[in-house]
Amino acid sequence: MIDFEWPPLTGAQHGLDEKACEICGDLFAPYRSTSRYCGNACRGEAQRRANQRVRDRDSGCPDAPPHRINCQAQPPKPCKGCGNMFAADHHRRLYCADCRRHGNRVARRCRRCDTTIPAGSRRRRYCDDCASDAERDQKRLHQRNYIRPVIECRRCGRSRPGRGRGLCDSCYVMVNTAGQLDNYPLL
Repeated sequence: MIDFEWPPLTGAQHGLDEKACEICGDLFAPYRSTSRYCGNACRGEAQRRANQRVRDRDSGCPDAPPHRINCQAQPPKPCKGCGNMFAADHHRRLYCADCRRHGNRVARRCRRCDTTIPAGSRRRRYCDDCASDAERDQKRLHQRNYIRPVIECRRCGRSRPGRGRGLCDSCYVMVNTAGQLDNYPLL
């Protein structure tokens, strides 16, 4: 048997004109109309250059162009804390650098009585007058959601908080693990 290899097709056989490589400048016959490099070595060099651009951008190299060239610059806007105009680097930035550094925030409103909470106080939702009432209401809400009604168990006869089907917690677990839950229909 004769070993025969077909010669590789060049761009000239595809009807493409020769191009100059973007890295080394040599003329080459492209395989596609979009080919930009003459071979793997030049393709690798182009990839290395692209990676270096990314590294320069991330490290803050002074020779590298800023990475936000294509971003639209934000117009200066007033700070919510002090009212001075500042150039925001993001459209959702509300406070200037000094106010962010020193924690100057506008006063908040109490959720309950709608009075003003002083800006220097720690972050919270209620004023001093409403804080204890709100905390008590929150505890009551959690207790109401947690406490289950006391029932007389159909299996053991004791009065305990029920889980469902007329069974206390311990009986419900035993019956459920034994697979006999169907013997106790819903009430």
